[in-house]
Amino acid sequence: MGVKIKTLKIENFKGIENLIIGLNGQDMDIYGDNGTGKTTIYDAWLWLLFGKDSNGVSNFEFRPIKSDGTIKHNIITAVESVIVVDSGEEVILRKEAKENWGRPKNSAEELFLGMQYSYFLNTIDVKKGDYDKKISSFIDENLFKILTNPIYFNENISWQDRRKELISISSYTSDYDTAKEDEEFSDIADMLKDTTAENVKSNLELSSKRITKQIESIPYRVKEIQKTIDDMKIDKTVEEIDKELNDLAIQRKKYLEGYKSPVADEIRRLTEIIAKKESGKQARITLIINRSGNYKRIMEDITSTENRIKTLQERVTALRKDYEEERDKKIKQQNVCPCCGQKLPQDKIDKAIEEFNFTKAKKLKQIAEDGKQLNQEITVLNKRLSELKASAENAKKADIEIEKIKQEEIPEKKRLEEIKSQKQERNKEVEIKIKEIEAKISSLSAEKEKIKNLESFQKRLDDIKKEEKSLTMEAASIEDNLEFINKLIKKKVELIENVINQNFTLVQFRMFKEKTRGVFAETCEATVNGVPYANLNHGAKICAGLDIIKTMQEIYGTNVPIFIDNRESISDIPDMGNTQIINLIVKKDAKKLSINGKGSNVVSKEKPDSPTMPKLL
Repeated sequence: MGVKIKTLKIENFKGIENLIIGLNGQDMDIYGDNGTGKTTIYDAWLWLLFGKDSNGVSNFEFRPIKSDGTIKHNIITAVESVIVVDSGEEVILRKEAKENWGRPKNSAEELFLGMQYSYFLNTIDVKKGDYDKKISSFIDENLFKILTNPIYFNENISWQDRRKELISISSYTSDYDTAKEDEEFSDIADMLKDTTAENVKSNLELSSKRITKQIESIPYRVKEIQKTIDDMKIDKTVEEIDKELNDLAIQRKKYLEGYKSPVADEIRRLTEIIAKKESGKQARITLIINRSGNYKRIMEDITSTENRIKTLQERVTALRKDYEEERDKKIKQQNVCPCCGQKLPQDKIDKAIEEFNFTKAKKLKQIAEDGKQLNQEITVLNKRLSELKASAENAKKADIEIEKIKQEEIPEKKRLEEIKSQKQERNKEVEIKIKEIEAKISSLSAEKEKIKNLESFQKRLDDIKKEEKSLTMEAASIEDNLEFINKLIKKKVELIENVINQNFTLVQFRMFKEKTRGVFAETCEATVNGVPYANLNHGAKICAGLDIIKTMQEIYGTNVPIFIDNRESISDIPDMGNTQIINLIVKKDAKKLSINGKGSNVVSKEKPDSPTMPKLL
């Protein structure tokens, strides 16, 4: 798809107050000294399409600046263009911006609240989304920047993104396909599935370093194990140790049998006799206790009874005292009323005496009855006490008899102790011998375990030597693969550069730079006749950029107007076919813009009659 500018109208944009340019889709030269607004025209065109200037900045200041350096307020900034696409469709694009002022709450003055934008398609007010969608239907913004500005690709895009773009337009498929198609690299082709030669190389180098470290560590490991083997060396064989262990086991069994004393039957016989005699003594003691009672328990009963008698006697004494006090009580005669002081009648006096005597007699009777009951209980307890004391005498005699029974000796006990003492002495000797034998068994078992460990260490030594051989073979295989990978990378470098550079006439891209032998680093640098882009003069850079644009136009089937700044520094440019070219030419001492092109053109300072340009259509 091709896009051309038919007309371009600029109002109050940066330093341009009012400018109408009629290009009719053809090339045009715009002249003026530095600062007269040539680049502003390009900025206005880009702002209309994408809201950015020629440097890719979106928040740049597009409002006009007065001579005193302040912004000119309360005006409308507008850019309008009629563009023509390949289908013949003409589209009027217009974008306006005006200041939004308002008085916030509690504010005494109006404040600037930001810019307000309006968008028009064919004079119809539309939403920004619809406006952007229409523009994107013509061309992608990123591709537009590459195709409209000769220096954009080499100066405004990172080398990584330039490289990605060039790789995407090349016919190079993958490292895997390259290796698979060449018999020389058939052995490493499978390594390159879903990855790159550089990644494989990096992994191989890491593996090589790892294996080298492992190989370097082997002599130290061998030395350490060999020292352990030398320290563990034993003169005996496992068979010899097993024979000694068997002999010691027989001796141990023999000594253990020594614990089985030949007097065991005698000890058992004596123990049974002693138990029988002890049982007979206990039976006699039990019989005596059943007959005479337990002296200790009887004495406890005597003490308890005496304490009870004493307590009851104290209560009797207290009652006797209470009786005497009550008996001696006399009535206090009261002949007058305690309330009014008048003399009481005789009948009331007699009645008071009668009540006093009745109460007194009742209390004395109760005290006498309580005393009688206590004396009866004391009599019973005294009788019980006499019986207990008599029993105590008998029980005391029985205790003496029981103690005599307990002191009776059993001759068999002494004999049993003698036999046990002799057996204990004999067992000590046997225990010493058994401990000596077990110590030898333990020592020999440790030696046997050492021999087993020795065999294990020897096996580890053999395994390490096998590991060393395997690692050496693996290291050699990695070195072979690295050699093939390096060859493949070199081939890839040449192939990619050839595939990409055959698309260009003037420019040749260097896609790799060799850091060391066989080691390439990715890059993306344009050259012209071998000279790096950074070292080219301005004219050569423009020509290089146009060569890139021409190739991109062919690949993407799209062309848009090209703006060439500082065109005066270039005598000839490559043939760009049907692409519309706007040359921005510096003309010294030309304080005003002038336009010279193949199509009609208008340069005006007068304010237009309407927001569109019907007179130019």
